[in-house]
Amino acid sequence: MQLMKCAVFYGKHDLRLEERPVPQIESDEVLVKVEACGICGTDVSMYDGKISYSDHTVGKIFGHEVTGTVHDRGKDVRRVEAGDRVVVAPVYYCGECVHCMHGNENLCMNWVCIGEEVDGGYAEFLRVPERQVYVLPDNIDFDEGTLLADPVPTPLHAMRSRAHIKPGDLVAIWGTGPQGYCALQLAKLSGATVVVIARRKDKLQLAQKLGADVTVNSQSVDVKASLMSLYPLGVDCCIECGGYPEAISQALSCVKKGGRIVMIGLQKALTVDIEEMLWGEKELVASVSSTYREFEIGIQLAESKRIKLKPLVTHRFRLEAIDEAFELLTRRTETVVKAVIIP
Repeated sequence: MQLMKCAVFYGKHDLRLEERPVPQIESDEVLVKVEACGICGTDVSMYDGKISYSDHTVGKIFGHEVTGTVHDRGKDVRRVEAGDRVVVAPVYYCGECVHCMHGNENLCMNWVCIGEEVDGGYAEFLRVPERQVYVLPDNIDFDEGTLLADPVPTPLHAMRSRAHIKPGDLVAIWGTGPQGYCALQLAKLSGATVVVIARRKDKLQLAQKLGADVTVNSQSVDVKASLMSLYPLGVDCCIECGGYPEAISQALSCVKKGGRIVMIGLQKALTVDIEEMLWGEKELVASVSSTYREFEIGIQLAESKRIKLKPLVTHRFRLEAIDEAFELLTRRTETVVKAVIIP
């Protein structure tokens, strides 16, 4: 029996390196030799005990932003061949529930996410159904490709289905993690003027390089006063990517009457001024995950270089150093955008 190295989640601050058998695949599955697995902010929040997780996540191999090479495939697999470079869609949608049947598979009633419901990608090998595997273009390296698993398609879904951004709109974005930077680039592609709000000067500088028209340092200025001095009627749309409760309150005070706030970042608890929402007829909507079609579109945008991924990969760690990686992301003692684990 062949064994592989992997990192298994057991709860708050408890991520253990183990050896487990290499997965055996079924006829419709693919065995991926993992080349890189990005660390998602959700992983860090679960590791740090800031968001809840199901009992079935305990004891699972962690990680869901995976790229790799097809090592083996089941007899019924047709879309990929051994040796293909691939990126893995993190969630398996059933295709049969009412939401899937209406093209909203991100709301699937039976979804299964790698790294949570089933074993994930902080490992040498990953077993995954064929429908979750997409060919990674030759001009995108494995590290960059991890961003196509979640940080690109998630805000892309928000832009396409929830934000309704039009050319000329004013858009404010909170959060300068991978999803925030991808949201910035997608909003620019939609023809918007984009304001980015963040706490760190170096992250705002990167936002400028990626196309931000205006940046606001929330550590040194009053966000509402700053934005309203620039745009007295408020902005058309606010996108919250960081999971910060104060960002939603700021967005409510900065979005124009009839405007919309889209919440991508996970919120544990949230208190908002409902009266301000009512009198201004302001919308607060949530956006979760993405569809398979949006996954494909994200790959196409990256392949054509309409969005930049390479500047977002700032740190690489071997699997053996995964504790060091998570501690760095938990402490936030230095600027990290996307950290990648290499088996």
